[in-house]
Amino acid sequence: MQARARDTEYATRKAPSRKFALAGSRRRFRSVALLIATCITLAACDLIVPPVPPVAETGEVASLDVLIVFYTGSNLSRGAAGLRQSDIDHLKAGLELSRLFYWRNSLGRLLLQLDYVEIPSAGPVLSYSVYEYAEVEADLRALGVVDNQYDSVHVISSASDLGCWAGFRILGETTFSVGRTCGVPYPAENRDVDYTMAWCFTHEYQHCLDSIAQQSSHSEMLHGDIETFYDSHRAPGRSYDAGTHYNWQSLALRSFDGYDDLAQPWNGVVQFVDQDGDGFPDDDSRFPLDELRFGSSTSTTDTDGDGLSDLEEFAAGMYAGSNPRVSDTDSDGVNDSADPYPLYDVPSQIRSYTPTVDGFIESGWTALTDFIYYSEAPSFSAVVYAAWDTNYLYFAVKTSTPCTAFLRVDGSGWNGLFEGGDSYEFCIAPQQLEYVGAALNPHGGWQYWSVTPGGEHAYVQAGSWHVIEVAIPYALGQGYGLEGDVVSGLTLASGHRLGLSVVLAGIGSLNGVTDKFHGTKAFIFEPYELVDFTLEGSSSPASSILVTSGIAYAPISDRGETFHLATIPFEYQGGSAFLSLNPDGTGHIMVDDVLEVSVRRPDGTARSATIDFTNDCVDYVAPLPPQDISYLMGYGTNEVTFRFRDQCGAYHGCTTIYLASLP
Repeated sequence: MQARARDTEYATRKAPSRKFALAGSRRRFRSVALLIATCITLAACDLIVPPVPPVAETGEVASLDVLIVFYTGSNLSRGAAGLRQSDIDHLKAGLELSRLFYWRNSLGRLLLQLDYVEIPSAGPVLSYSVYEYAEVEADLRALGVVDNQYDSVHVISSASDLGCWAGFRILGETTFSVGRTCGVPYPAENRDVDYTMAWCFTHEYQHCLDSIAQQSSHSEMLHGDIETFYDSHRAPGRSYDAGTHYNWQSLALRSFDGYDDLAQPWNGVVQFVDQDGDGFPDDDSRFPLDELRFGSSTSTTDTDGDGLSDLEEFAAGMYAGSNPRVSDTDSDGVNDSADPYPLYDVPSQIRSYTPTVDGFIESGWTALTDFIYYSEAPSFSAVVYAAWDTNYLYFAVKTSTPCTAFLRVDGSGWNGLFEGGDSYEFCIAPQQLEYVGAALNPHGGWQYWSVTPGGEHAYVQAGSWHVIEVAIPYALGQGYGLEGDVVSGLTLASGHRLGLSVVLAGIGSLNGVTDKFHGTKAFIFEPYELVDFTLEGSSSPASSILVTSGIAYAPISDRGETFHLATIPFEYQGGSAFLSLNPDGTGHIMVDDVLEVSVRRPDGTARSATIDFTNDCVDYVAPLPPQDISYLMGYGTNEVTFRFRDQCGAYHGCTTIYLASLP
């Protein structure tokens, strides 16, 4: 917590513009020249000359100059009351918070430098359907701004018809974004910061960055609008393990590798002093955060020696870093460099256990965490539990005051909330258990809640604790998402992964709420992130064997490479042997690109088959229904080898796959 406080303390600090920074650099160069001349003069006078200190190592980072335009005037007919100085200060603080988000989630590879200008009018009408750029251009030219002086311009006013949008050009190749009123919750509370502005700029400016990347021949930048991305921008065969809002923007920034290859006029760079060469500026007010303010050492790349560099510690989370002076930030016994979630103590597995759903927590439950990443309620505490068997996913929360729990589940655990067709959201109130699936809303959303069919629910108040327990049936029908397989519900089997996100809302209310952002709320994990857990135990059917729990899509090293190899003994006594997504022999499977199956039978003979998911690279990778490989088997114990292989280049990966034996 101390690291987080230090980490965000300077989020509202304004960086000087590039032109002033360069002017300062020239002044420093003149000072050095004067010092050298003085030293020469002193040497000529036979005076002792002190040794010249070694030149500090320098780093370099891509930089984009952004002009923020405040239209401060009023126009009541347009709902514009005008912007007071206090409003502008709060908006600037939100913009600086967004600038910090970009610096952190680009992994220290992109610096946004903001300049501000105020224009005393309500500004032009700017909306999704009316694009009046000419007035903005005229106003800026009147102030002396010329084409391509800035990489981007963002317009803010108090007018209610302003809208929130981006991705256009003005003043030559200057990218253009607009807005201040479109927001989502941020895990902090400071009345001097406009958090709506923080999200609006984070989201809308990403469209500008995407446009710059596209013009620089880097089409791999993720589109900021998730539905648009999956509709027309998704790379074939690649999956994206992310949730909504800030988590999606974080993935877009972290996965992009073209910051140092942007085309003119967007190819500006900033140099900085970096004594230890770790890519993290030592002490530089142009940056949202540097080593001095973060608390790390400027003389070593890894202050606490835990295997994470100081820059990696800074970028350990979306909103805050891990502690650069403590090797185990969350005190869970796992070194930060080996901990997939170094900011909070969570187990990697959920144990198989069938509890009684009665509001009392038995010892067989897996305690996921008693940590709360951020809470708006003072002195609020909570413990979150989970368990599973082949029929149910069990979830429980124990809190110091009543509330409603919102649980998001990515049923695949490796392809994010929007793929796979097995994502669900649950509203777990003291009164009942409700859910969202594809039958209610293909994209999820609290306004579509419906009572969970076949679910179990219990609420009790035990002393000072309020406990809600639920049993969520695996057979929920199709989950929501933007693309994916046809599935019947959750896959609950040993070795399978689930991604979970938990928000507690309406804290203090027994009546329940239907909006996760309603009233006082608490985020158990980083907001919008899905934390992955592996199901552990022996509750999967004995006749099914897990071949792989799924392999996340990643770029290949060499075309045709084998990216996974597994050999499994399989007892065959007749019937059917299917390769399927689920342990019961159902569910489409997919491999990018080829799955080769080789079987050595009990009598020593061998058979093999190749399953090509690309039609010999003619088509995109596509899921196939369960594959019957019974004809490869011999009676008795077969040795089955699975080779997962690339064929077409680009990416490799696969879904969960079971070898299921059916009568």
